[in-house]
Amino acid sequence: MRNFEQNQSLRFWFEALAKSIRGEEPVLSARQMAIMLTVYLTDGPHTVRGLTSNLAISKPAVTRALDQLADLNLIARARSA
Repeated sequence: MRNFEQNQSLRFWFEALAKSIRGEEPVLSARQMAIMLTVYLTDGPHTVRGLTSNLAISKPAVTRALDQLADLNLIARARSA
């Protein structure tokens, strides 16, 4: 069953990438894709600090990427308590 779920996930990302290179969807940077995959593949809640640590990139870089993903309506951001 796990292999089927992995194939579905790969198919989803393949379709997303194919649509972006055809101009049907926005083109995401490698950083944005890495953040999306991290969020998709790991349990939340996801924080800027956690993404920074997990991906070993700066907080401003994560924040900019999250802002861009939110502008594209690909993620929803909320302040933590």
